[in-house]
Amino acid sequence: MIRASCLLLLVLVSLGLADEPEGMLDGMPSGAPDRGRPKLDIFAQGLTEDEKAAILALHNKDRGEVSPSASNMGELQWNDELAKDAQDWADQCIYKHNGYRDRRTSQWRWVGQNIAEGTIGFFSVLTFVDWWNSEKDLYNYADRTCEPGKECGHYTQIVWAHTRYVGCALKRCDWQRFDYFVCNYGPTGNYPKMWPYKKGTPCSRCPSGFHGGCSENLCKRG
Repeated sequence: MIRASCLLLLVLVSLGLADEPEGMLDGMPSGAPDRGRPKLDIFAQGLTEDEKAAILALHNKDRGEVSPSASNMGELQWNDELAKDAQDWADQCIYKHNGYRDRRTSQWRWVGQNIAEGTIGFFSVLTFVDWWNSEKDLYNYADRTCEPGKECGHYTQIVWAHTRYVGCALKRCDWQRFDYFVCNYGPTGNYPKMWPYKKGTPCSRCPSGFHGGCSENLCKRG
């Protein structure tokens, strides 16, 4: 069993940013196989350096493979402060989003979040990211919507072009018998009625600070 939830940032016309709206999704979406990746160590706690690197690489792979292609998609970098905050929340073993105010960092007032849980010891951390990205098939870029009754905010957060950093955490929740995976994103994405990125020729409109050329359809930092 596996499930996930993404945090959706809502803009209220008269009040500005909402404090803590969120979207929930139960059940395993189609198109998210484990691909034969190694399972988590039965005694795993937290993330290894290799897992952190693999999670970051998979996020960037997903960002480089968006359809339609993105003209302004930059590579993500790992951020230890985001990862620490994600770990602090995962350690609570409470399957819901913590509040926006609790996720504020020294750099960002608004931090996005994807969460997932799976049967203890059964899924690799990359399976959770694969699952979020599988929502790509549910997202209609042209009208910026998901299929009716479906959730695709995990995917749009991963590929939100203005998000620059990610930090993730894993907690083995023994009493509840699930592995809890949390990723925080700075700055947040998922603003309503906005496209996650600008379509066009890859790297043709790289954002400020990304002057390192183009690799795998991503603007590189200079």
